[in-house]
Amino acid sequence: SLHRATLDQLRQLYGPRHPEVAMALNNLGLLLTNVPGRAEEALPLLRDAIDQSREFRGPRHPGTASMLNNLGLAEAT
Repeated sequence: SLHRATLDQLRQLYGPRHPEVAMALNNLGLLLTNVPGRAEEALPLLRDAIDQSREFRGPRHPGTASMLNNLGLAEAT
């Protein structure tokens, strides 16, 4: 619930698309990936995080690569 509250606050501060929002989406998605039975819920969050990271940081940024790795972990779960 703390991760969701952080995401909501960042969206209020910056709007729906911002590098900080992307990180919060990634963090929440990664957390859900590690909760049994919640990986499917993580997938759209991680995909949104990747889209935003590509937009703001570029496809070759290490943060974008890390988010892609997290998506792979969620899809394998």
